[in-house]
Amino acid sequence: MNNKLPLFLLCFFPLTSFPQGSLTPLAGPTPTMKTLDQVEPRKPINATNTPGDVNSFFRITTSGSYYLTGNVTGVSGKNGVSIAANDVTIDLKGFTLRGVGSSLDGVHVESGNTRLTVRNGTISGWGGDGVDEIDGGATDGIYQNIHATVNGADGLRLNEKCVVTACKLDHNSGSGMSCGGRATIKDCTSNDNVLLGFYFGAGSILDSVASSNGSLGIQSFDEPVLIKNCVVFGSGDTGIRSDGGGKIVDCISRLNSFAGIDTGYYATVSNCTVKNNPIGIFVGGFSQIAGNMGEGNGDGIATYDDQNVIDGNQMANGGTGIHVLANSIHNLIIRNRVSHDPAFPATSYDIPADNRYGPIVDLTGVGTPAVSGNTAADTTTTSHPWANFVF
Repeated sequence: MNNKLPLFLLCFFPLTSFPQGSLTPLAGPTPTMKTLDQVEPRKPINATNTPGDVNSFFRITTSGSYYLTGNVTGVSGKNGVSIAANDVTIDLKGFTLRGVGSSLDGVHVESGNTRLTVRNGTISGWGGDGVDEIDGGATDGIYQNIHATVNGADGLRLNEKCVVTACKLDHNSGSGMSCGGRATIKDCTSNDNVLLGFYFGAGSILDSVASSNGSLGIQSFDEPVLIKNCVVFGSGDTGIRSDGGGKIVDCISRLNSFAGIDTGYYATVSNCTVKNNPIGIFVGGFSQIAGNMGEGNGDGIATYDDQNVIDGNQMANGGTGIHVLANSIHNLIIRNRVSHDPAFPATSYDIPADNRYGPIVDLTGVGTPAVSGNTAADTTTTSHPWANFVF
């Protein structure tokens, strides 16, 4: 029998070769675990990474990011952490950097090192400052979520161009926060410090509270400055003071030992409330005081220099409502309202010669009919657009 397949079957069933693949074994599994540096690229502050010296418990000498792994208690005669490099970030991670008797600063910046960031923890009980940038002349520091308390000098003693946000500064033997130059301050509280609550140069302070500080609550010593949405009370001196060029808006200042607000010169004070101060708003010169409310002050608004505009303010139940002091001239006083409790009458306006003012209209003794309806006659007794009132 012929064993050859017919040719036509080969056309339908061609012979095929099947590959067998590589005979080389596959490589084993590669590591998938991350190294410790990949998981936490920062360095812990400890004796290995940041060994101290004769002046410091820990000392950072290389730029980078560092963090605490637990509470740290310092020793007498030393700083807690000294910074000897630029561009250092310290995360306290919610822990406390705690000083002891005769210790130095909690965080101390050595000479010329800039751009320090410290955040998220407590710096307490140091013999010097909680943080000290000044001795090293540092600049451009950032401080966030710091509680600086019960330190022997300032809570934060900072230098030029600092940024301070969401910090609580209390019971320090110096000021809560002092900055030697420009500053940006927001959402902070400074209470019960022996000296000032906040002290800085030009810049801004927003949405912050200063209470029961031994000297001024907020002081800016340079211009320009914006002080907005701040609450100050119980200061041993003035509540809010701008030495010049300030805009103070939407603030409340109460129960301070001298003035609620001291504007300095070339300032604007608007939409503020001053209560129960010897002087509500104390005005230098060349300033605009407009749309403010005062109650229970000795003088509601008092000027001590020239060429101010005092416009549209309301002062109630105090001593003199608007008091232009002797030798203060060329001021313009218009559209203000002063009222007193009839049982405690006082002077409403005290304005010396050589000033300009709209008519002062006394409404205290004017009887008026009752109103019930949609219309009524004018009872202000004047149509003068710049009239001042007593009521």
